[in-house]
Amino acid sequence: MLHWDKDSVQRKHSNRTESTKSFKTARVKVLDLRNVHQNFWNVWTGGKHGIHSAETGSEKQVAKRIHRYALRWRMKVVTDLSLSFPLTEYQTCLLQWAQNRKDSLRLSCLKMKICALPVKTIREILNIFHPNYIEELEIHTDQVLSFLGSFAPCLGQMRNLIKFRLRQTRSISGSGGLRFAEVKKCTAKFLSHFSKLNCLQHLSMHGDFSSGHMKQLFRCLKIPLESLSMIACQLSKGKYGVVSDCLDLNQLTHLNLSGVVVSPLSTGPLHVLLKRVTATLKTLELEGCRMKVSQVSALLPALSQCTQLTKTSFYDNESSMAVLQDILHHTRNLS
Repeated sequence: MLHWDKDSVQRKHSNRTESTKSFKTARVKVLDLRNVHQNFWNVWTGGKHGIHSAETGSEKQVAKRIHRYALRWRMKVVTDLSLSFPLTEYQTCLLQWAQNRKDSLRLSCLKMKICALPVKTIREILNIFHPNYIEELEIHTDQVLSFLGSFAPCLGQMRNLIKFRLRQTRSISGSGGLRFAEVKKCTAKFLSHFSKLNCLQHLSMHGDFSSGHMKQLFRCLKIPLESLSMIACQLSKGKYGVVSDCLDLNQLTHLNLSGVVVSPLSTGPLHVLLKRVTATLKTLELEGCRMKVSQVSALLPALSQCTQLTKTSFYDNESSMAVLQDILHHTRNLS
């Protein structure tokens, strides 16, 4: 459970009694605690830049949702949080305060980062935040297997999730001494919930995921991705075809396959993958893929057709002066 020292907090804030009274009498409907740009107050009061020039499409949608739910609740609090163990005093007080006022207050977190928190604590927090309103989620965990299986139902509730990043700080094969059948069951349970994420556009998976896991994941995705990062995943021995065959690539603009070993058998499927995204791809990262000079050269004809490309990286692969000249030759016409 979430605990806090109520007396201590009251002593620290006793000098703010008058401010609190003024805050209550103002009858605030929406309290936004997120970080904002420096011109926030000018924008809020209708400054020279104007409201419409500062708001993004996402922020306008959030404002509409805030207005709609403000009619149902006395107050709506919007915040972004980066949570790690132990929680800070501010975070604990905010969560406890919201938990005690669930009948009259709606606490909404649009961007959440979770680092090494027990699943039990995460569930308690999400019961306060209502997972349906989270749009960006980043998770760092070393309890991979137990976490994947236990967190799966929470992920399935995040129907408005746009960005998801999972970074494993310890590999699946080295976790908990679980049997292969248990490993497969936990991972399959977790990946199946991606079929409920109808808004997901940006996906980053960093860890010991195999081609079979990726195949299941891609088949669960409902809409085309705009960005895909599969860092240090196991896609060697020609399995790049999993990405090309199972994933809708019509809107892919950012692709990061750093740390994924590109074997000689993988070069052909990777070439096909690049040819499928020539019309949309803007950034390509293939760092630390153990590619030989001949493999890098084999990808360059497809790379030269990526007319929207603005950034590419082959760092930490085998190189030579000849292949560098070849790269410059194939990219010289890219504006």
